[in-house]
Amino acid sequence: MDLKKILIFAGIGLVLVIIIGVVLFMFVFNKDGEDKVEEVIYYEFPLGEMYSNINDEKKILKSNVIIQYTDEALGEVFPTHISRIKNDIFQLYRTRTYEQLSAPNGQQRIREDIQEMVVEVLEVEPDVISDILFSEFILQ
Repeated sequence: MDLKKILIFAGIGLVLVIIIGVVLFMFVFNKDGEDKVEEVIYYEFPLGEMYSNINDEKKILKSNVIIQYTDEALGEVFPTHISRIKNDIFQLYRTRTYEQLSAPNGQQRIREDIQEMVVEVLEVEPDVISDILFSEFILQ
């Protein structure tokens, strides 16, 4: 091999080593891209204390429902739909028996149903309503 070919191969090798080094640095050592996760802000709209009959003649449910959401603009929309939301929650409660509500997953199921109903009433994307919380949930 002559000197010209050796210099060309050495140059190509050097360029490849530099490229591999830059790529490794960007993906392994530079974690700024991974740390820039958008922070989600959660807002809450409390519906207040509610009492409802359940699908059992002598039992009532006392609840305090809080709707957790991620779109700040919904804070102005909730008051115009509060009557419909509460009415639909009462209807959900009346379809459940004491056994269904007191089951280990009873609260979780009713939370999911309320969340679906709120999404439907407000006509928003499902992920905008992030959770339904109970600050009280008492069956008597």
